[in-house]
Order: sequence, then C-alpha cells, then structure tokens
Amino acid sequence: MVDVTRSYNMNCSTIGTILKNKDKILEHVKSPVPMMSKIVSKKRGKVMEEMEKLLSVWMQGQHQRRVPPSVKLIQEKAKSLYG
Repeated sequence: MVDVTRSYNMNCSTIGTILKNKDKILEHVKSPVPMMSKIVSKKRGKVMEEMEKLLSVWMQGQHQRRVPPSVKLIQEKAKSLYG
C-alpha cells in the first residue's frame, strides 16, 4: 500500500478507505444510474471574498520581498484585514 500512496501522492488512510469501499465503488460504476453527488458548497460572503483578495495581494508582495510565509503571520494579517 505504501507504493500506491507514493504513486498517487495520497494519505494511507485515504487509500485504506478507498480499498475498504471498493465493492461499493465498483457497484456504482457498473450501475446505469449516475452516482449521487454529496458535495456541499457554500457561497462566500462579500466581506470574506474581499479579505481573501487583499490577503492574496499582500502575500504576493511578501513573496516579492522574499519574506518567508508563516502560518502565524498570514493569520494575523487575515485577522487585521477581516476585523
């Protein structure tokens, strides 16, 4: 299984879940009825979208100045933009 995880660049638990559900997956593939999607999507608010745009611009500026990214620094900037 380690070779498979490396080949597909996936986590061992993900591969394990796929293998565990192998029969169900194959059943759905063989079925003439299309699989039902269980993806839930949320629409982001305007404030969140604007904050993400500003954060992206800021991060690009940091990259150009060769400032290494850190989770803490990004979180602090996001909070300052959001608040």
